[in-house]
Amino acid sequence: MAGASGTKILIADDEAWYAEGVTDALESEGYEVIMEPRMTGTRTLEIMRDPSFHVDILIMDIIMDPGSELVQEVDTGLQTGIKVLEKIREKIKAKNSGFPIICLTAVQDESMLSQIREMDCKVLKKSEVSISDILEAVRTAERR
Repeated sequence: MAGASGTKILIADDEAWYAEGVTDALESEGYEVIMEPRMTGTRTLEIMRDPSFHVDILIMDIIMDPGSELVQEVDTGLQTGIKVLEKIREKIKAKNSGFPIICLTAVQDESMLSQIREMDCKVLKKSEVSISDILEAVRTAERR
């Protein structure tokens, strides 16, 4: 179901229960959501590259399974999100530097969070965020 705004949101999180909760909240507000349980970094990039999946906003976790494409490029799941963000910013959405990315993360390392923010991503810590905070971040991203 497309919302009144027509905004399509990709949820990239390998914690299915969390992604499903965010999806339900966004869909109840009229957003169209693309979500697959157990999303990997590789699958996130596949969807972002595929022109048949138009995405207006990406909401992603930072710590996730890299998947087949990224497994050789990262040492840990902690690095997967950074690698995905780099590829999106440098290649996939290089001509759209304002493409909105919201990172929902359990990462506590301030240097890593700073690195994410430097890639023009909104950071929301999972331990401190509510559904209303996520909805507000999406509305803000729509206005950009």
